[in-house]
Amino acid sequence: MPTTAGLPEPASEGDGNDWAEGTCFYCGYKLQVLYVGTIHVPGMAAQAFACEGCIRVLVDMVLEGAMTKDRGWRRLAA
Repeated sequence: MPTTAGLPEPASEGDGNDWAEGTCFYCGYKLQVLYVGTIHVPGMAAQAFACEGCIRVLVDMVLEGAMTKDRGWRRLAA
């Protein structure tokens, strides 16, 4: 797991952000979600909202991607 030392904590419910009742784009559950950006696929785009747990997973994925890029791209095992 990537280290988050020195980085701000991921968004969490009650942190002052604009959380709202909705469906998480990632896990599909209906709960408190936060807008995390726009997802683009060929010919379409959609606003994405994620719950606290999925935001933490996304942050870890971004950190891992940044670390992988720093080490040079490698193919991940399937």
